[in-house]
Amino acid sequence: MSSKSRRGRILWTTAVALIALSSAAFGETTFTVNSTDDLPDANPGDGICDADLDEPGEQCTLRAAVQEANATNDQVIIEVPAGRYRLRVRGAFEDAAATGDLDISGDVVIRRTGATDGIVVIDGKKLKDRIFDVVSISGSLRLENIIVTKGSAPSGESGGGVRSLSGTLVMVGCTVSKCKSKDDAGGVDIGRATVTLIDCVIEKNKARDDGAGIDVDFGVVTLQGCVFSKNKARDDGGALESSGGDVTLSNCTFARNKARREGGALNLEDGARTTITACEFTRNRAKTGAAIATRDIALGANDTTISSSQFSKNKRQSCVGIVTDGGGNTVDDNSCDLGDG
Repeated sequence: MSSKSRRGRILWTTAVALIALSSAAFGETTFTVNSTDDLPDANPGDGICDADLDEPGEQCTLRAAVQEANATNDQVIIEVPAGRYRLRVRGAFEDAAATGDLDISGDVVIRRTGATDGIVVIDGKKLKDRIFDVVSISGSLRLENIIVTKGSAPSGESGGGVRSLSGTLVMVGCTVSKCKSKDDAGGVDIGRATVTLIDCVIEKNKARDDGAGIDVDFGVVTLQGCVFSKNKARDDGGALESSGGDVTLSNCTFARNKARREGGALNLEDGARTTITACEFTRNRAKTGAAIATRDIALGANDTTISSSQFSKNKRQSCVGIVTDGGGNTVDDNSCDLGDG
C-alpha cells in the first residue's frame, strides 16, 4: 500500500470515529428495567443502570434508570416490563431522584416493554410523595402506557401523581388514578410547562383545594381523547382547573366529577384561554357550574370557546359565566346560551 493510500485510509478511519463519537454524544440510550425493587443507582453518572455492584449482572431498577438518564445528554428510553413497581424510598424535597419522587431533569421516555402484553403500574402508596416530577426547564418526560397510582403530594406542595412546573410533559395511553393533594392538583400539576395528554384516563383523584384531576397554572396544555372520571375537589375544578392557562380540549369525556364550589368538571379563571371541541360533559356536580365555571376574572377576562360538545344530566346548571358558542353544542338546561335545550 502506498504512503498516500495509507494516509488516506487513516484520515477516513479518523473521520468515521469522530462521527461515531458525535452521534454518541447526542444520540439515544436505552435502559431495560429488570427489577421491581425500588433502589437507587450504585454509581449515578457512570452510564450503567445497576443498583447493586456486588451482585452479578446489572440490577436495573426504575429509580436507577431515571438517575442515569438525568446524568446524560442523550435522550434516554427506559423500557419497563409489565408488573407493579412500588416506590418505597422515602425522602421528599430532593431533586436527584435518589429518594422520594422520580425527578426528571434530562430527556426521558418511559414506556412499557412489548406492544400489548400486560400493564405497568407505578405505585406510590408507600412513598408518601408524588410519582414523577419534571424539575428543570430543560427536563422532558414522555410516558407511554403507564399507570400512575396512589401518589401523594408532599406537605405544602401540589401534584399528587405527576408534576411539571416547567419543561415538557407528554403522556400517551396513560392512567393517573387515586392520587391526592392537600392543596391543588390531586393528579397532575402543570406550571409554565408545555404538556400534551393523548388517550389518557384521569380518575378518582382528590384535592383539598382546586383541580383534583389536573391543575394548570399558566401552562400550554393539549388534551386529546382523554377521560376524566370521579375526580373530587373540595373547592373548584373537580376534573380540571386552569388559572391563566392556554388549554385545548378535543374529544374528551368528563363524567361524574365533583367540586364543592364551582366547576364540577372545569373551572376556568384568571384570563384562561380554553378551546373545547367535541367533548362530552355528563353527571358532573358543583354548587354552581356543574360542568363549566368561567367567572373568576381577577387577573383578566377568560376566553372560552365551545364547539360540537354535549352537556347532559349535570347537577345544578351545566355552565356559568361567559363563553363563545362555536356551534353544534347540545345543552339540556340551555345554560350559558349554548346550543339547543
